[in-house]
Amino acid sequence: MKRLVFLSTLLLSNIAFAQTDTLRAKVDSLFVRASSGQLKYRDLVEPHKKALREMPTAIPYLVEKLSIRDARERRTLIDILGKMPDAVMPVCSATQSSNRDVVKTACEILAELKGSRAIPYLIKVLDHPDILARGNAAVAIGKCGSTSSPSRAQSRDGGKGAKNGLLKALEDSVNFVRTQAAAGLGFLKDTTTLSNLTTALQDEYYGVRFAAVSSLAKFDSSAISYLLKSLDSDEPMVRQLSAEALGKIRARRAVSRLSKLLKSKFWSDRLAAIEALAQIDTPSAKRILSSHIEKDALVKARQKDLLKK
Repeated sequence: MKRLVFLSTLLLSNIAFAQTDTLRAKVDSLFVRASSGQLKYRDLVEPHKKALREMPTAIPYLVEKLSIRDARERRTLIDILGKMPDAVMPVCSATQSSNRDVVKTACEILAELKGSRAIPYLIKVLDHPDILARGNAAVAIGKCGSTSSPSRAQSRDGGKGAKNGLLKALEDSVNFVRTQAAAGLGFLKDTTTLSNLTTALQDEYYGVRFAAVSSLAKFDSSAISYLLKSLDSDEPMVRQLSAEALGKIRARRAVSRLSKLLKSKFWSDRLAAIEALAQIDTPSAKRILSSHIEKDALVKARQKDLLKK
């Protein structure tokens, strides 16, 4: 009897292993075609991606592939897992890997999945020694945090929250990480971070400054008062970036303040004001733009081009 039980158990184990091997082989086969750059598989790429996305049982085997370094295969993996909601927690676990390539790719996938459950895991990555991992985590935190209220996000990660995680990254010593943090704050859109983003306009690295402008523009009217204040900065770059953001927001309230910037002795200030007024495109903005007498040849040429539109 014991021998019969043993043989039955052994048989069931062999069947299970065989099924596992069969599923792994199927996933591998589908992935090869989904990530292929060969012309003969061109029409099979998307159908095979779709087939993998519709296989929840494929998730563990796809997660095993996070260490791949081939660019095409890596992008394919992100594209597949990034559209599989059931993959959130398995990919979160992968952020704790000792393999930095796995961590970096996992963060990119979580940025696509935008699941708030990932925030505590991503915050831990902000202390990772790899700068790309930290930067990818920062953007992912912003995207994941944008799917839930700040209070919910805060409660899920023991009080730190998406906002505090990104503010920490905004103080990172590495330019790339600060840039990604500024971008992440734009996705998060927590109005309590507006003062931090306006301060980031003074960052020594141009990438951080431009990311901050782009993020401020995503806040629309909420950012206007902060940007108007920044127009009075002693730093030309801050004034010009603030004007740029006001133009992107199409802030009507900024028209009169931008008209004052047209009187600046710096041609770059005047150019920024001209660009912003053209974007705001209200009757008063057009009138100010058309009546402005510019002396600098290059700025004048740009003013003329904008008035033609």
